[in-house]
Parts: sequence; structure tokens; C-alpha cells
Amino acid sequence: MSSPSLAIPSPATIVLLDDDDALREAMTFALEAQGFRVRAYARPGLLPKAADLAATGCFVIDQLMPGETGLTLLHRLRAAGIASPAILITTGPSSEIQLAAARLAATIVEKPLLGERLFNVLGRLLARRDGGPGEAQIH
Repeated sequence: MSSPSLAIPSPATIVLLDDDDALREAMTFALEAQGFRVRAYARPGLLPKAADLAATGCFVIDQLMPGETGLTLLHRLRAAGIASPAILITTGPSSEIQLAAARLAATIVEKPLLGERLFNVLGRLLARRDGGPGEAQIH
């Protein structure tokens, strides 16, 4: 008699964009250690087509990147119909950045990325993935 198989959900895919090589590599390592699949990119121009990003569990996007800000990229993704949760990482976000993040349903996590903050926010966003846009929060 065989035992029933357990339905184990596949790990969420995190798309990470950060132009800082050391930070991107460290974040990739930490996220993979937590069981996530990570697709990491150094700049927005390296991202695949929007259709290939539709199944993304969550985006983690640095606000300051050469060529395009994280908010501009997120606006393009939302315009392409990608509604996956998003985390914007930045230092000392201005009120304009906070408002823009809220309009794009992005949660802000401030640098430096200390402790479990990023993982806690990521867990909450993935848990409520099916919900609609809300206000941006800063962590």
C-alpha cells in the first residue's frame, strides 16, 4: 500500500534587480537559503519580456539603478499587466517616492537590509498575493 503524496507547493520565484554586484549576490544567496528560486539581474535592460515575468512570486527592486529607477521599471511592469507583489529597496525614501510606491502597490524596505526585515515583508506579500493593491508600507 502506498502512502498518499503530499502536495508541496513549489517555491516562489523572486525576481531581484540591483546593480550592486556584492549586494545582489548576497541577497540571492540569502533568498535561496530561505527556499526561494531567484532570478537576479544587474539592470532592468537584462530582464526578459513581460510575458516571461508574469509568474513571478515577487519583485525585489533597487530604486537607484543606472538608466532606470525602480519605480519607473515597476510602472512599466504594471502597465504590461504584471500585478505580482513588489518590494522597493532604497535609503531614506522621499514622500514622492512613498506616494509613487503606494500607487504601484509596492512595499518599501529601507537599506541597510538588516536582520529579517526583507524576509518578513516578503513572507507577508507572498501570503496575500491574491489581494489587491494597497498602501505602500515602509519597513
